[in-house]
Amino acid sequence: MRYFLVIFLALASTHIFAAMPKLVFDQVPIVDLIRIYYSDIEKKSFLIDDSALVINKRLTLNFQGSKSSEYSKMMKQALRISGLELISTEDLDVIVSKPVAASTAKQNFFAYQPKHREVSQLIDQIRSSFPDGQFTTQRTINASGSLEPGNQLSDQGATANISRRSDILTFRGSDQNIKDLRLLLDMLDVAERQANVQLLVYEFQSGTQDSSALKVVGDLLGGKLGFSGGLSHQGDASLRLDVSGLSVIADVLKTDERFKVVSRPFLSVKSGSAARFQSGSDVPVLGSVSQDKNGNPIQSIEYRSSGVILDVTPSIHEQDVELAISQQLSDFSQTQIGVNSSPTLNKRELRTTLVTKFGEVVVLGGLKSERHTDSKRWLPFFRSFPLSASSDERSTELVILLQLQPVVPEQG
Repeated sequence: MRYFLVIFLALASTHIFAAMPKLVFDQVPIVDLIRIYYSDIEKKSFLIDDSALVINKRLTLNFQGSKSSEYSKMMKQALRISGLELISTEDLDVIVSKPVAASTAKQNFFAYQPKHREVSQLIDQIRSSFPDGQFTTQRTINASGSLEPGNQLSDQGATANISRRSDILTFRGSDQNIKDLRLLLDMLDVAERQANVQLLVYEFQSGTQDSSALKVVGDLLGGKLGFSGGLSHQGDASLRLDVSGLSVIADVLKTDERFKVVSRPFLSVKSGSAARFQSGSDVPVLGSVSQDKNGNPIQSIEYRSSGVILDVTPSIHEQDVELAISQQLSDFSQTQIGVNSSPTLNKRELRTTLVTKFGEVVVLGGLKSERHTDSKRWLPFFRSFPLSASSDERSTELVILLQLQPVVPEQG
């Protein structure tokens, strides 16, 4: 609070010298400056309005005058630059905040129906560029005569029946603001980039002596295809292959019986959105317990997904595509610990983010499930004397081949 010390010195000088005092302040709040001025220089009653008390303007001042009119002029300047106004009477000065001047520009309305983007998304992007304008949205209410096939009217009132597909952006502002807004909307309201995602999902079955699935893929391709290895934070978990299509790799992997095709899905996804592939089942498990009106417990049942689950979220840029990938390999088994009568979810999961280009093939691996079996042979009627015993350990590793291709927007 450096300015308090300076105020004290200034006040001391006021009482010592008969001449007009020198005012020296460093970062003094305007409200404190007003109090000092009227108490020690003007010596006149004053009133500070509530609207002025909230002004937190600070001033640095070094002033020496020779007559009171010069100090009065200085104070009016300080009030002006602080957004305050002086209303003076014979007995009392009142300090209030200046009213905001109303805009003299003519206000007009502009309505716009987006072609590709949501109204809320556009408003979030452009609102700060037009502080003097006012944005609103207009949505149509579904009526029985205009309801789209497959949809039903909600019984929750008109608000629940608002159709976001019919959003209209409305803006009120000056002609120049509307002109600028039109230009900005032309640049922002463009079709979002999309990608086609083609997947090949394999199970690689290996024994105790086999290498990882990705190493086997690399060995099979050998010198036939040029590729560059890409290590994720999980270790040796991904490869990037520069090939013309997944069919080329599929033809190579088909020659090795350890690779079994699980699925070949194809889906489209827009930039920034998630696409999910799932091959498995939904298993009922015990959920929460609630009570009916008589206090009787009601056990709910929830369905949990298991199997092969892959979530892909692409962020499409000008030169490349950033892929956020989540892989999950899961199944349910009989509960050994935890809640009785509810199966246990066994889950292996891998998350990674990598950068690729359209046309490149990304090979993902690393999720394994182990199976151990023991077998014995006995003499008939003499199970105490086994003829032979064997043990087999088999491993199944999930291998996913993924390729992105751009979706070319329709012209029109």
